[in-house]
Amino acid sequence: MRNNKLLRTISYVLIPILAAIIIVACLYSVAGNNRNYKGQRFENQYMNMLQDISGKLIYMDDQNSPNYTDNETKIWRLDNSYSYININTNYYLIIYKNKAITNIPSYRVPSMKIEELKKFIQDTDGNKFNIINGKINSDEIDINLDDYANGFRFSYYHTEHTRSDENNIEITEKVNEQSSIEQFEIYSTYQRTGYVDNYEYFVNMLLDIVSPYEDIMYILVPIAGALIIILVIYLIMSIGHTKGKNNIDTNDLDKIPLEILLIVGISAIFILLIIIRDISSSSNYSKMYISAIITEYFVIYIIEAIIFTTLIKRIKANTLVQTTLIGKVANAIQKFMDKGNNVLNSFVSSMKYTKKLTFYTVIYLIIMLIVYAIFIDEPAFGVIADTCITMYVFYLIIKRANCFERIEKQLKNIYEGNTEEKLDVESFTSEFKNTANYINDISNGFENAVEEGIKSERLKTELITNVSHDIKTPLTSIINYVDLIKQENIDNEKVKEYIEILEGKSHRLKRLTEDLVEASKASSGNVKLNLEKINVIELINQTTGEFEDKFKQRNLEVIIKASEEEINIEADSRYMYRVIENLFSNISKYAASNTRIYIDVITDEKTVKIWIKNISAQKLNISTDELMQRFVRGDKSRTTEGSGLGLSISKSLTELQNGKFEIQIDGDLFKVELEFERI
Repeated sequence: MRNNKLLRTISYVLIPILAAIIIVACLYSVAGNNRNYKGQRFENQYMNMLQDISGKLIYMDDQNSPNYTDNETKIWRLDNSYSYININTNYYLIIYKNKAITNIPSYRVPSMKIEELKKFIQDTDGNKFNIINGKINSDEIDINLDDYANGFRFSYYHTEHTRSDENNIEITEKVNEQSSIEQFEIYSTYQRTGYVDNYEYFVNMLLDIVSPYEDIMYILVPIAGALIIILVIYLIMSIGHTKGKNNIDTNDLDKIPLEILLIVGISAIFILLIIIRDISSSSNYSKMYISAIITEYFVIYIIEAIIFTTLIKRIKANTLVQTTLIGKVANAIQKFMDKGNNVLNSFVSSMKYTKKLTFYTVIYLIIMLIVYAIFIDEPAFGVIADTCITMYVFYLIIKRANCFERIEKQLKNIYEGNTEEKLDVESFTSEFKNTANYINDISNGFENAVEEGIKSERLKTELITNVSHDIKTPLTSIINYVDLIKQENIDNEKVKEYIEILEGKSHRLKRLTEDLVEASKASSGNVKLNLEKINVIELINQTTGEFEDKFKQRNLEVIIKASEEEINIEADSRYMYRVIENLFSNISKYAASNTRIYIDVITDEKTVKIWIKNISAQKLNISTDELMQRFVRGDKSRTTEGSGLGLSISKSLTELQNGKFEIQIDGDLFKVELEFERI
């Protein structure tokens, strides 16, 4: 999908169209909120101008110092400041109660009397527009005054002075009032110009076109915004990928320094903006202005798309820094510093670490003194420079400390048997590269030794399994023939005794062979487990019941100490039974007669511990490590029928089920501890 050129082209085409929808909606919103562009063009602007002037008149008082007076009427004169209205000449006179405002200069009406000002407006050539007693008298403008009446409604307060009859004291009182259109007298004349403002033309045309679709516009804008985000994300993912090529596909444009492309692109955009500004200030070129705006929009988009595309390619190809002027300069500086560093390293490489540290410390102090001397007249700059140098030196120290820490961590991993991780030699500083290489070699040696050990153990297991199988076949025949001989009528008691011995030894050899295979599988982990929820108390009681006869033969008393609640662990019931069975079998063979067997089940919130304790019949002059080895028995005389594999099998099976198996020997006390996670 990301290699699809058609989909990429469609994305490039759709983005400016969707962006245009958002831009047009924003322009419409701004223009719609600007009263200069609401509704009809000239008529609305002219009414807004009169409203603004009327508002100024309302709030003018003695503090603004009126320019003229006519009896009780105070007259203020303003210059024309409404350049956005498309008129050549304009004169107005607005009267509100005993105040008036006008833009008629005194050289036109020297007396500046109200009636003379009215006569001047009436006699001046141009269209007339008057509002008197809330009614319009106009030569050209057709406006429903009710739509604009609120624009002439102003809430304000003024100060009235009254005099007390008794004490002859002047009293000042604030009076709140509200104006209305009926209270204004407006006289004006104007001449419209033939000049067409391109910007005004464009905005008003935009209002006329978009206005019918205003409701749809509020739905299209979020949809367009979401689609732009999706398309931009898709382009970021797909740019640079070409079908049949694994690497990012770059071209000659992607090799031009990025700063040059930015300067050319920004310059082109700046020139286009100047052209648009010149066209907008010219006259009678409205259609050309609109064409120029559309052309400029797409040209700017193409420039931005080119810069965006090459920027993404460079980032993906990891060539952004190399293809910038700043990057090239930085690379040249880095090469120069590397050469200097190589010369310095070759000089100090033969030194011992203590001499190296002393040498670098001296160099650091010399540099600090040189910087201080350079900025001796400007100590503040000297402090800043020395601080920067010290921070850089501190960075170098931290970098080397990090190397040492990584080496220490790797040595710990090797100590714990984790030899899979390797050190990245190139990321170390020159002082530690040889050490990192040595550690990697040691790690590889350990890993090879472990692999050889695993291979050797696997071969041993296979050998034991194969030999056991080869022994088992003739052994089965021996057992069968012994059974057949026993069925014959043999009168010789000596022969019968030999047959009994032969039968016992053959069965013991069969059990030994089976135990050997099972021990081999358990130690190698070649056992398929079916983990399930097991009630420990129930398992112990069941196994104890099965060994009841054997324990009675030795007069062994079993004492179980456990809570009455259900205690569960996760284990394989078959192999867990074998673990307990081996331990009980061991007790039945080696425990001292007329003694007790203690079984304690101790629990907490997380673990279950099973302690099995008994008194040995023989002296246990053997360590726990030796006792756990295969074919080693506590009975040194080997008079019992044990194989010496039971404890080893139990330990291996326990650990395969995520448990712990430990043996403790205290004099003649033999203690086994099993530990599992409680569920």
